[in-house]
Amino acid sequence: MTVNEYNKGVKSFATLTWTFRSDAALRHLPQSYVPKTMNTKVYKFILATILWLTSATTIAEDEIYTLKRLQTEGWSISEPLLVEEIERESLAEIRKENERIKVLPLLPFGYQNEQWIGFKKHMLKGERLYYISTPESYWKKLRGTAGYAILREGKVVYFFRTKVN
Repeated sequence: MTVNEYNKGVKSFATLTWTFRSDAALRHLPQSYVPKTMNTKVYKFILATILWLTSATTIAEDEIYTLKRLQTEGWSISEPLLVEEIERESLAEIRKENERIKVLPLLPFGYQNEQWIGFKKHMLKGERLYYISTPESYWKKLRGTAGYAILREGKVVYFFRTKVN
């Protein structure tokens, strides 16, 4: 199973991975979003370019990401983590942020808690999570992404995105 098979149906910016292509995107956009003064071919080209640029560093639906590939490409990969540790750290971050603005629900990952719970359901007994992040050069170019991955047999099978820039 690929990463985006999990993401299908999840309606959260944190898990969007731009899986559609320009033609499909145009068919699904309300007509009011397509500029009337712009040539459709030009619009398709611009949309396809934007989608390609924004998805270049994400874990794509049709690609298999192995631990070896991530290491080769320079991703940082944590030691195995327990869910309890991750949730404790997330709650600590939310408490700290709520001291400032008091808008986040006091749940692991705040407003993303529903997606987090769905992500955890895919874990098998005894599995741990890994925090993975794109190389620093991607972050400098505003193309970074990071989150938690479930690895099985050396492959990323599910990914919960926590940061993107």
